[in-house]
Amino acid sequence: MTSVSATISSSRKFSYILASLVFALIAYTPVVYAAGLVPCTGKDPCKLNQILVVIERIIDFLIKGVIIPLAGLSILIAGLYYLSGAITPANKEKAKSILWTVLGGLVLALAASLIVGAILDALGANL
Repeated sequence: MTSVSATISSSRKFSYILASLVFALIAYTPVVYAAGLVPCTGKDPCKLNQILVVIERIIDFLIKGVIIPLAGLSILIAGLYYLSGAITPANKEKAKSILWTVLGGLVLALAASLIVGAILDALGANL
């Protein structure tokens, strides 16, 4: 009975640590990447090219500042599930499911970024 309570307590500690890391990552990201998002100043109105630059910068921010770090964290969690698969075999299948979902999401996000980049190039954005 004590090993079960110790496992639950250990699992809660791990959850708190993981939640703290995710919060720190999310809190740190906008500080680093959000500077210089809008290229036009308050004196001059934004032109079409500058609006396209803003769109490109937002997509770049979302890919580099949000999606890739969260994917890395998800892959880390999948690895931890895979390592715990020696104890509980169902965790190996859960890890594989998480890994394939993350990889599919990354491919989808990067493909969407390429498609939007191609559309912006077709519109004549000089980025």
